[in-house]
Amino acid sequence: MIQMKYCSEIRRYNGSHTCTRSSISQDHFKLDSIIIAEAIKTLVEADPSIKVKSVIAEVQSKFNYTEPSAAVHFETMPCYQGDDLVPNIRVLHRVFWSYYPCIRAFRHCKPVVQVDGTHLYGKYKGCLLVVVSQDGNNNIVPIAFAIVEGETSDAWYFFLSNLRRHVVTRDGVGFISDRHDSISSAVERNNGAWSPPRAFHMFCIRHIESNFLRKFKAPYLQKLIVNIGN
Repeated sequence: MIQMKYCSEIRRYNGSHTCTRSSISQDHFKLDSIIIAEAIKTLVEADPSIKVKSVIAEVQSKFNYTEPSAAVHFETMPCYQGDDLVPNIRVLHRVFWSYYPCIRAFRHCKPVVQVDGTHLYGKYKGCLLVVVSQDGNNNIVPIAFAIVEGETSDAWYFFLSNLRRHVVTRDGVGFISDRHDSISSAVERNNGAWSPPRAFHMFCIRHIESNFLRKFKAPYLQKLIVNIGN
């Protein structure tokens, strides 16, 4: 029961969701994995080897919905077996991608982006690079990703070049990173794409705080460093 409105609101229903319309808008949040799975269930049961393009066509036909595309760019390198080059085979070297909803979302975010990377420790090694922005409600919005061989100058150059080409196309943006030499090198190699007046490179105060504490071992000054940055 909603107070002062003399009505009730159903907040939870444990049955299946069946109230989708025959036509769904392109940003309809209810077209989730459960709805799509139910829509294509009979197709997969009839042919478990069904192609992804057939699944996409079924969703488009049933809901009049076009799945948003993504910006993808990848680089490959030769394949070697020992010291011998394997002909006609190449392996993945780097890949950059950004989903169209992320690209569209950034148009409505603050003119600031922050990049960082983390190492991958699973079966496949490498490094995941991520860039995020912030909307008007201070929510963090991821806008682009890349899997690269490591935090090298070439890898960051690959990431930042594609980020400029596909996602961050406006000028006057703030660009926040840590003080990694490979990032600074990549910025210098980008022909002004991440330099004033097109962009303004700043260092993350949290990384500066961490570096300061590691060098000077003075926890009582840690908060002061953050306050100075703010």
